[in-house]
Amino acid sequence: VIENASVGMALEGWTCERLAKEFPEARMRLEYDWKRNPDDRNLQALGEGSWMDAAVAGVDARERAEQDPKAPPYAPFYWG
Repeated sequence: VIENASVGMALEGWTCERLAKEFPEARMRLEYDWKRNPDDRNLQALGEGSWMDAAVAGVDARERAEQDPKAPPYAPFYWG
């Protein structure tokens, strides 16, 4: 989690919880999820909230770990 990307910007200090409250209908997607979401559709509602605690390994987590043992196995959510 990048915690300081909004320093000096209008959203500085906003948490995931606040974003979910302000934009509950916004959609995002889980990255590295080609098997369940091959078209990269934004399926996850920001306001649903369970994504904040999700620890989902990406489809190629094992391969990435072999390339870089320090790489995190978890796939991020993308909202853009």
